[in-house]
Formats: sequence, C-alpha cells, structure tokens
Amino acid sequence: MNQETINKIRQALEQATPGPWRKGTFNVWCDDEDSCICDLGQGVRYWYDGGLRNYMRQDTEERAFADSCLIPLLRNHAPALLDEIERLQEELNRWTGVFAGITPENMRQRMSDLSIANAQLTARVAELTAELDDYCRADANINYALNEGDRNINHETAQL
Repeated sequence: MNQETINKIRQALEQATPGPWRKGTFNVWCDDEDSCICDLGQGVRYWYDGGLRNYMRQDTEERAFADSCLIPLLRNHAPALLDEIERLQEELNRWTGVFAGITPENMRQRMSDLSIANAQLTARVAELTAELDDYCRADANINYALNEGDRNINHETAQL
C-alpha cells in the first residue's frame, strides 16, 4: 500500500462520522450521536447529489448481518491498521537500505568469507588458549618453586 492510498484512507476517516461505531442487527450505529449510519436490512443508504438514496441489495439476511459486523470493525480498527502499515514500511525501507545492491552470488561469497574468517578465529582462539595454558603451568611451577624455597628456608632456619 503506498502513502497516497494511506493518506486517502486517513482523510476519509477524518471526514466520516467519528467512531467508535457499533453494529445493530442489520445496521451500523455511531455511539456518540446514537444515530444510524447504515441500514443494511433495507438496502445501503448513501448520499448522492445532495439527496438520500437507497441502494437495494439482493443479498441474504446473513450477508447483511455479516456486513453490519464488518463495517464498524473496519472503521474502528482502520487507524491502527494504517499506523502498522506505515511502521512496517519504514522497517522495510530500513532493511532494504542494509541489503541494497546485494545479489544472491554476493551473499554466497560473503557467507563463504565469514565461514573462513570464523575458522581462522576459532584456530587463533585455540592457539591463545594453549599459550595461556602454558603460562598458567609456568606460573604454577614458579609458585611451587617459590613455596618450596620458602619451606626449605623456614626448615633450615628452624634447625639453627
């Protein structure tokens, strides 16, 4: 849905009888004015050339009842639906900019490059982990030697 259509619908909503609307048995009512907006049992009323005309329907009572359910539902929820359409269009535009100019082949190449980079990083992490283990062992050996040296000194001092 383009912005022009959204604007036309919003304008029609602003010009129409304010909601919320509610359904009657075969008609639609406005709660604020408590007036009938549309009588589907006798046909759909509409304004034409300054006069009220009736458009007679050949529909069944079931169709008229379904229409009387649908019309207020759409009227009452149309503003939120339009807001959601605009929000989703903005989100789509944002993501379209992120992926602009990317072809499936480019995407496959990028995925391959990322896979190679991931393997290289995983290997480097393994190397660094091994080095860290070596440093930890060396540190432990130094601490052990220092502790042993302290014990020997303490033992020799105690014997004097």
